[in-house]
Amino acid sequence: MAGDRIMGAARQATNWLKRLILVRLINRMIGWLYKISNVLEQRAYHRWLERIASVLDESHQRIRNMETRPFFSFILPVYNTNRAYLATMLKALLAQTYPDFEICISDDGSTDPWIKRYLEKLAAQHCQIRLDLGSANKGIAANTNRALALATGDYIVFCDHDDHVEPFALEAITAYINAHPDADLLYSDEDLMDENGRRHSPRLQPDWNPDMFTSHMYFMHLICCRKTMVDKVGPMRSGFDGAQDYDFFLRFTEQAQQIVHIPMVLYSWRLASDSLASNPMSKIYAYSSGLKALEHAVRRRGEDATVVRGAGAGLGVYRLKRRVHDPSVSHIIAESSSEMVVDAVKSICAVAAVPVEIIVVVSDSDTEIRRRLEKDGDVIVVTVADQSNRAHRYNCGARRASHSTLVFSPDTVEVLDSDYPLAILEHTQRLDIGAVGTQLTYPDGKFYHTGMLLGVNGVAGYAYRNVCQGPGHWRFAAVIRNFSAVSWDLMGVSTSSFESVGGFDEQLSAYADVDFCLKLLRKGRRNLYTPYVSGVLKNRIHRLVDLRYPEAETEMMTRYKEWIMNDPCYHPLCTRHTEDFRLDVDLQYNTPALKGMFPGQMR
Repeated sequence: MAGDRIMGAARQATNWLKRLILVRLINRMIGWLYKISNVLEQRAYHRWLERIASVLDESHQRIRNMETRPFFSFILPVYNTNRAYLATMLKALLAQTYPDFEICISDDGSTDPWIKRYLEKLAAQHCQIRLDLGSANKGIAANTNRALALATGDYIVFCDHDDHVEPFALEAITAYINAHPDADLLYSDEDLMDENGRRHSPRLQPDWNPDMFTSHMYFMHLICCRKTMVDKVGPMRSGFDGAQDYDFFLRFTEQAQQIVHIPMVLYSWRLASDSLASNPMSKIYAYSSGLKALEHAVRRRGEDATVVRGAGAGLGVYRLKRRVHDPSVSHIIAESSSEMVVDAVKSICAVAAVPVEIIVVVSDSDTEIRRRLEKDGDVIVVTVADQSNRAHRYNCGARRASHSTLVFSPDTVEVLDSDYPLAILEHTQRLDIGAVGTQLTYPDGKFYHTGMLLGVNGVAGYAYRNVCQGPGHWRFAAVIRNFSAVSWDLMGVSTSSFESVGGFDEQLSAYADVDFCLKLLRKGRRNLYTPYVSGVLKNRIHRLVDLRYPEAETEMMTRYKEWIMNDPCYHPLCTRHTEDFRLDVDLQYNTPALKGMFPGQMR
């Protein structure tokens, strides 16, 4: 018996050891695959950069003949910079292919004597360099202000002392100023650069996205501002060191007449060991300063809101939590299955933070589910013809609703968050907001919807569909942000906005939610996505019905071709074949998305 126990224990130990070895081998293989994937992605990105450069070479002569040729002032605050990084940055600035610029450098009392000698020597060699060599360290805001005091240009271009700027950056900015003469602020895309100068991870931004900007400072480099507006807004404020730029641009964007996105990577943010790009914990004070900057913006704008740190999004992400003044809401459920609709109603009742008027729209023939629902006096039942599409069901439910906010969902969605419906209502009460979309997942935890991407896989794709839950590309899934369209699978809208566009178009079937959102945009209302209300989609094949309506796609292209082809909330150089914000590295050099990067010059 003892021998059997020993043999059994030995077999168990052997099996455990085999499993351990297998797990370690699998983990090692995953690590190898991850490294290989990173290398291949980096190589593809470098090939893409070379392709971009070839397009730019063709454009230089046309750009040099542009009507408006502004003078630019680079602003470069310096303090104890790595010698090689500082030399690299200044070399890049001096190598600009556009000649009309100056470099305004302020040193904040660097303790490395080489820096002062180097800057003085360089200034003696290059007349574009203007220097202010401080004797004491007064902080980044004061240092930036001293550099600004040197500026004589028409436009200010902000840079960090240890990064890299593309040599054609000023040419690109000049092209966009000519195309958008009223622009007070222009910002570009950026990528990351390791300590050896290798570039990777392009950060491709949407056009001006005001609700995302109050979630975090989503654009940081390269930023160009009209100098008269810089003078009007006032200096960087020392009480916000670490987030002095966020405070400044919150104030600036409040007054800017036009904000323009340049969809080009003009800047590389170096992953130095002591930088936020590499180590978010290196300047932990910056996040408190960012929260403070947003609190000041809320008070300035007279908004009834508190500022909190964004949940699950990491450092530097914030949430404006607005007070809900009218918590009345009608939730309309389009029924397709008796069991699912009961679960959907239960999920709303279980999590709702305030009373909700629940309206279930059922088919005439569904007598059993009608009886079950009507037993509950808190549920209003509306009947429609059996063949009614979802747009018709939603419209019928909305006509029965009695509250100032409408929420729509099919019975395949169960609501999960205790912040429902307040996290929807805080936005539907805003006069400039149209539809409010929410975060939806599949039962396996992968994303179903975090906003819609026009022009992806036809009329519209779903941001991050089938991607594992997480903050997403540059935290896009984890912040409140604007989208051109959001899904009606868990959508909120004020009753007045709903009625102003006539509800959902019942002739469109598959794309009635996209059409609804774009009608709201035409009315001057922004649509947005919030991650603070979530639901689970129980039926995974739910949206495949879209493929059956090619005539609806044709109609959408007739109505909204310009929007679908050029979604301002989705980067023109991202792929149109996947829904994960991936750079389309296979774009050919003559693709309109590339040729249109210099507006008015190459189309």
